[in-house]
Amino acid sequence: MNSLILTFFIICLLSLPKTTYCQVIKSILQNPHRYDGKIVQVSGKVIAPHFKQSSINKAYTMFKLTDSQGNIVSVFSSGTLSIKENDLVKVMGVYQEAKRTPPQYGFLNAIDASKGSVEKTQ
Repeated sequence: MNSLILTFFIICLLSLPKTTYCQVIKSILQNPHRYDGKIVQVSGKVIAPHFKQSSINKAYTMFKLTDSQGNIVSVFSSGTLSIKENDLVKVMGVYQEAKRTPPQYGFLNAIDASKGSVEKTQ
């Protein structure tokens, strides 16, 4: 019985995405292949937030996140986030060098925070 529990635990651990906490947007942009598909956590200022509805009537939020050096990454999250222009936030989510959402949307250098978090820091 103990070996069955241990096997189940190992399988669960192996199925989780590899976590790479990156604190700097610039590092992600300089090494996008290293972070592609990995969980990242970055902080910065919200630029151009957009609150939209999908074609199947699900709310989502998109915005740009910039750091103090002007490096920018896109952020996507399901639902309507309580953020506004110039808010300082911490984002945790899965970075994708290129993300395609059917039928016509594509993102480069995007963090999908739908299963992560977007928290105001100030």
